[in-house]
Amino acid sequence: MYRNFRYGGVGMHGAFIRGPKQYSENKAGPLIIENINRMGYRNHAAHHTDVFVINVNDEDLVLRRGQEFTIELQCNRNFDVDTDLLEISMELGEEGDYKIGTLINIPLGVDLDPLHWGGAIRDVKDDSVVVEIMSSCESIIGEWTLKAVARQPWDPTFDPPAAEQDVIMLFNPWCPYDDVYMADEAEINEYVMNENGILWKGSHDKMTPAKWLYGQFEEVSLRAAMMILGLSTTAKSYMKSAAIVTRVLTQMVNANDNDGGILVGRWSGKYEGGTRPTGWNGSEPILAEWIKNRRSVKYAQCWVFCGVLTTICRTLGIPARSITNYTSAHDTDGSLTIDFHFDARTYQFMKKESPDSTWNFHCWNEAYMKRGDLPPKYHGWQAIDSTPQELSGSAMRCGPASVKAIKEGNILQEFDVPFVFSEVNGDVVYWLLNDDGSREFFSNDAERVGKNISTKMVGTDERNDVTKEYKEADDSYKERIAFLSALRYSKPKDLANMASGLFDTNISFEVQAPETGDVKAVLTVRNDSTEERNCNFSVTVLHSNDIGEHRGDVKHERGNYQCRPTRPRRGP
Repeated sequence: MYRNFRYGGVGMHGAFIRGPKQYSENKAGPLIIENINRMGYRNHAAHHTDVFVINVNDEDLVLRRGQEFTIELQCNRNFDVDTDLLEISMELGEEGDYKIGTLINIPLGVDLDPLHWGGAIRDVKDDSVVVEIMSSCESIIGEWTLKAVARQPWDPTFDPPAAEQDVIMLFNPWCPYDDVYMADEAEINEYVMNENGILWKGSHDKMTPAKWLYGQFEEVSLRAAMMILGLSTTAKSYMKSAAIVTRVLTQMVNANDNDGGILVGRWSGKYEGGTRPTGWNGSEPILAEWIKNRRSVKYAQCWVFCGVLTTICRTLGIPARSITNYTSAHDTDGSLTIDFHFDARTYQFMKKESPDSTWNFHCWNEAYMKRGDLPPKYHGWQAIDSTPQELSGSAMRCGPASVKAIKEGNILQEFDVPFVFSEVNGDVVYWLLNDDGSREFFSNDAERVGKNISTKMVGTDERNDVTKEYKEADDSYKERIAFLSALRYSKPKDLANMASGLFDTNISFEVQAPETGDVKAVLTVRNDSTEERNCNFSVTVLHSNDIGEHRGDVKHERGNYQCRPTRPRRGP
């Protein structure tokens, strides 16, 4: 049992607190702290960091913020509480600054609580001093240096050497005051501690699970996470926020901003000079190559970006999971609609005027956190995406976007809610483009985008469908209200022209075609109104790849059909 010493120390501004007002000279000579025993086994077990595979010669202390840790100071002589004065500080980087929280003088002899830095001497035995330190739950994430020095109050000119200990500070999902606190232990075990994952691929009607080894506790993962934070141009003082850190990660996992990011994306099918995206099944070899060669690794597609981002989040202590959205949309102009244009005269598809696309599937991530910049109802799972698609601010990144805000269609909440909303709930809209550049709304499909949104189930390898967390049932009243609410703030072109057709056109189309073999399409037209309708139809068969890139027209047919009503006309 440690004794609770009340001992003088140095506060944030150098003022002495709780200690003798006067010190007498120690006749045994100056006290020098020769070494810091990091008490690694004890601290790592208490902080759930004993799972990290750290080299036996590595002296880093890996801690989670908002939690006590214990160190032993080994001195050149016996420690005397009446004559010897300890100073203990934490410094981030080479030029720490009190004002921005990168230099902390730890006050000693105070009550410890996770809201503030503090320390207390717990035991003194001859030349050994045991000190318990509490880190703040808002500590900056990164590589710190703990420094301990013994001062002589009677001789201010004496400048003894400081003993140093490297400390890596991580988020703490076990701490109720941390941004990333997660109350359910089973969820922590899945979203922080589990090194094995499932990424879902394929198509909405043929979902295929693929194993991915995250390896978040491998040495290369920890080094890579620290390198990312070090390479980022984001001010270090912001690295205490889980929202900002995940935003940095989504930028640095891809290499599109010439910032030395981890992965180079490629979808062309040509992978000379690198590894095919399908050749990866885990994060460790990617991170090892990145660290060894100090250059971006070739090549990746969405599930590879997703797997690596999950790894780095979990390494830093941020609960994270991999998400797959089937029939995922890519809206290039912020309209929230996936716009396909056809010539108003010929009904031919116009590729150049139709940059939007839908992908068979797209993988991104979710990170669990409190958002200090958003109302409490938007805390919880946040969508983040490191696959390079569209600029967010000045960089290729995406999120964190509140999943709850996405479901509501509240696209005014930061960050990148409109883009993710369109991925899961954008309408596919067909336009007729006139010779003068104007366009007319032709039809829309409210059910095509956002199918079977999937993640791994807690504790098993089964699929967990989280579609209802992102949106209401397709084409339901609540879903249409969310869509129109979002559309109101996106200010797309021709809103009035389009909105009139968003609910019920009374004419529905269904095309049936086989998955493989020769294409024999059957077009079924149904008139759900009470009036006979004259239908002009145009059927275009397009060839596209799995990310929706148009590769050419296969066939185009036009025709006219007099469609009788399926509902009887009611008389007066």
